[in-house]
Amino acid sequence: MGDKGYPSLNFGWRYLPALGKGGASLSQATLYPQESMVTKAWKGDGCVEWTELTAEEHPLQYRAITCLANLPVLKYSYAMMLKGSARLNVGDSRVLP
Repeated sequence: MGDKGYPSLNFGWRYLPALGKGGASLSQATLYPQESMVTKAWKGDGCVEWTELTAEEHPLQYRAITCLANLPVLKYSYAMMLKGSARLNVGDSRVLP
């Protein structure tokens, strides 16, 4: 794959809870540009299999996992696994409108 870096834009969310009360002190969509360095790549057949957990096993994300597991699979595509590193370009990060 070589040692060429590839720029990518990653979307994130910054959230800071309000101290002593509900809600957020800060909640905003953020763009995090980074440079990825891929050293190895593999391609294969893609599939997904959800392991459903009970509310006791995963109390914080049980409902989200269950909803995702119940979605129909419309089509499988190829899967790709990459090995490498990424460098976050902190100076180029910005809040999205």
